[in-house]
This record gives sequence, C-alpha cells and structure tokens, in this order.
Amino acid sequence: MKNLTFYVDGACKGNPGPMGIGIVALAEDVRKEFKHSLGHGTNQMAELQAVRRALMKVKDPANSAVTIYTDSQYAQGLLGQDWKAKANQELVWEIQRLIKTFGSFTIKKCSGHAGVKDNERADKLADIACYEEPELVLAVV
Repeated sequence: MKNLTFYVDGACKGNPGPMGIGIVALAEDVRKEFKHSLGHGTNQMAELQAVRRALMKVKDPANSAVTIYTDSQYAQGLLGQDWKAKANQELVWEIQRLIKTFGSFTIKKCSGHAGVKDNERADKLADIACYEEPELVLAVV
C-alpha cells in the first residue's frame, strides 16, 4: 500500500467571496504543490473542496493509505468524526463516497498559523488562488 500525505487548506476573501485551495502532497521522496481558484463561495466550501481535490489526485485509491492534515475543524469533524452536515451536504456526501474507495483514510486536525511548515504552505497557496481567475469547467452534453 502506498502512503500518501496531504496538507490542505481552503481560503475565501470575504465570506462568501472568491475561494481558493492549496494542497501540499507528499509521497515517499516526492513533494508536489497545487493551487486552484474555485470562484465564488464560502470558507467552509473551500475547506471541503481542498480535501476533495487532494483525494482526486490519487491515481490508485484502493492501494493507497491517505492521511489528510487540515486546520479546519469543520472539515475534520464532518469527515473524521461523523458530524452531521447541515450545509454543503452534497459536497460532503461526494467526499464520503470518495473516501470509501481508499485502502485507508485518516483526516487529522493541525493547528493553523502555528508554524507547521506544510500547512503554512497550503495556506499561502490557497490565499494566492483566491486572487486568480477561477478554473474553467466545461460540461460535455
């Protein structure tokens, strides 16, 4: 089983406002960084989207043990402590279905703005992404 670690963060300039996410992906001796602008939404949506996008980057979920670090108590509670979603229900359900495809999944809360290097980097990437043009998503009909 391949061990993968992700530090994720979502940001929103205004709440609601322009959203961005940052991801730091670590696997053995490989490190990759990603940022995505997501358009208009809330901070909670951005935090959840950061987790979703990290999981979607995994090529072989069934043979992967994934650990997600987030500074979002909201995301950690919904995805790791069985909190009930009152908002963003469809997004939460989509992530929960995605999680079930993994060999192993753990989500851990880390302190935000506390000097955790990879969390700080994910935060910076998310902030930068808020100011970029949102990704263009094309629907095929």
